[in-house]
Amino acid sequence: MPDGLCVDTTGTLWVACIDGARVIRMDPETGTRLCTLEMPVSRVTSCCFGGADYSDLYVTSAADSLSPEQLLREPQAGHVFKVMGLSRPAPLLAEGPHRPAQLKPGLRPWGRARLGSGRALPA
Repeated sequence: MPDGLCVDTTGTLWVACIDGARVIRMDPETGTRLCTLEMPVSRVTSCCFGGADYSDLYVTSAADSLSPEQLLREPQAGHVFKVMGLSRPAPLLAEGPHRPAQLKPGLRPWGRARLGSGRALPA
């Protein structure tokens, strides 16, 4: 189920999939999925680009509605994630896995924000 979304510097869409544990990159003209960013949490809520060249993707998640058992399986629920170097043309991004990075402690604007990482996979 799509939740929040953003557009990167190349004009493609990044869609956070709540209860889907992923962010997907879509071609807005064809609807083709270009890339899937798997996250370590199920309730992925939104995403936006930042950083000096807008190539870092910040992804928010939620812990609400998770049972105590789910929270044990998803200890990073409610965290904010940062994945570096993703706003590139689709052929470069689709070449292979992309290394995630963690938020620096000083970059936690939300009360429940914690450290985390995700990994990008080809579509």
